[in-house]
Amino acid sequence: MKNVARTTQCLFGGTILAAGLAAPASAQVWDRNADPQGWANAIAGYIKEGCTDFNKDPFYPLAGFPGPATSAGAGPISPGTIYTTHSFNSNMGYFYNMVTVGPHYGFGNSQNWLGANYFVDSFRADFSGCGDAVELNVLSIFGSAVVDLTVYDANGVTVYSVPNNSSLGVKGNGIYRIDIFDAAGGAEGVQGMLCTYCIPAPGTAALLAVGGLVAARRRR
Repeated sequence: MKNVARTTQCLFGGTILAAGLAAPASAQVWDRNADPQGWANAIAGYIKEGCTDFNKDPFYPLAGFPGPATSAGAGPISPGTIYTTHSFNSNMGYFYNMVTVGPHYGFGNSQNWLGANYFVDSFRADFSGCGDAVELNVLSIFGSAVVDLTVYDANGVTVYSVPNNSSLGVKGNGIYRIDIFDAAGGAEGVQGMLCTYCIPAPGTAALLAVGGLVAARRRR
C-alpha cells in the first residue's frame, strides 16, 4: 500500500503563486472566478490534454444510473462526452450510485451536472493521463457553503476546504484522482466542463519556444 502524506489547507478566494513549469511540492488550488489571471499565470506553458464537456449533450434528465461514467457513455451521458482519460464515480457501490441533473430543474446548477446520487457518499474523478493541472466546476446540490476537495497526486494527498458552486483550478504533480465531499450531506458533483493539462516534456517545451520565435520573426 502506498504511503501518502496528508496536509490540510483552506482556500478563501486568495491566490497561490507559483512560477515556472515545475510541478509544485503539494497540490495547490485557485479560485478561477476570483483570480482568473492568477490561474492563467499558474498554467502558462502547460498543454491542454483534453476536456469533458457535459454541455455537449442536451439538458440532462434527473436520472440515476450505475457508475463509473466514462468516455463510453453512461445513463444519459453520450459516448464521447467524457474525455478518454477521465472517469467519474461515487465512492460507494450502491445501486444507481450516479445521477445527472439538467439546469432546467432549478437545483442551483447553471449547466449539465453529474454527481454522486446519495447524501452519504462522495464524488470521485479519476485521471489516467497527465494530470499536472485540472480545471473543474464544483457543485454540491442541497449542500453547505463549503465542501472538501481531496487531491491525490505523486506527492501525496492534499485536502482543501473550498466554496461550494465554485470554478476551481488545481495544480499538482501528476494528479490522478480528485474527491468532492460535503459533510453537510449534499449531493456532490461537477457541472459543465472539466479539463486536464500537461507540463510539456523539456524537448517539447524547447520546440514550442522555437516555434513561437519563428512565428514572431515571420510577423516582422
